[in-house]
Amino acid sequence: MRSGPIYRNEGKMMDKLRTMTAAVALIVTAAAFWPEQSVAATAGSPSAQSSYKAWKRDDSCAKRAFEINSDYTREGIAARDKYIHDCEMKSQTPIRDRVAPTQRPQ
Repeated sequence: MRSGPIYRNEGKMMDKLRTMTAAVALIVTAAAFWPEQSVAATAGSPSAQSSYKAWKRDDSCAKRAFEINSDYTREGIAARDKYIHDCEMKSQTPIRDRVAPTQRPQ
């Protein structure tokens, strides 16, 4: 009795079949847990849109502050912080922490 493969390439074919089956199972499992639906469902929610608008306003405040005061001196950083703080107050976005140190370390 012969216990090995009947055909010359039967062992290699079975290895390829097992690999392909494992790959398909992995893809199907990944697709089942893919968060595509939940991301798409929350992307248009009012909360997400509101948050996006607040971040965009905050980014525009920081960008304008840097365009006005682009130097990296202590005074320039303090002026940028003041401009950002005032801009955030006007646009009613959450106020972020200041970057400039308030006191000089001793």
